[in-house]
Amino acid sequence: MSLTTAKPSSVWNKVQLLLGFHRAPDGSRRATPKVWPPKDSRASIHADPEEQETFAVVEAAKGADGRDVQVKFRRDMIVLTREPGPAWEGLVISDDTVRIRARDRWIKIGPDGSVRVDHDQVATFVEPDGAVIKTGPTATSVMSPDGAEVSRRNPDGFCAIGPHGVVARPTLS
Repeated sequence: MSLTTAKPSSVWNKVQLLLGFHRAPDGSRRATPKVWPPKDSRASIHADPEEQETFAVVEAAKGADGRDVQVKFRRDMIVLTREPGPAWEGLVISDDTVRIRARDRWIKIGPDGSVRVDHDQVATFVEPDGAVIKTGPTATSVMSPDGAEVSRRNPDGFCAIGPHGVVARPTLS
């Protein structure tokens, strides 16, 4: 048995910082932004990204999945995007929240460590204490942090399983 670890494969190859100007010097809007690298590899972040964008393009390494990443710098957030594929497609980092786009789902991590996943009219929440809540168009389910209590509410009634037994009630008309 070998105790050596395999060298990790390269995913990213190089990065280039760019500026994208959406308006011409006369103030008219350009159909496509004029893009070029900033002097001294430094760029300020414009207050209005519709006027000027600061971004970097990170090129995928040969042999990787071939999806380059674009990193956009905004005053209130950093946005990473890449073409849809087998893994994540986007990442939005703000002062208090991280949102991830992966496989047609939005995953939000709140400042308290809570997690929310949205997909096809169903939202799943993992609370900071570990409780899990799942809501959908026909039912809401809750599991306690230790897994000892589980409940489900739907239009037909309510059912709960806990350490002291089972409760099931139909909805009263």
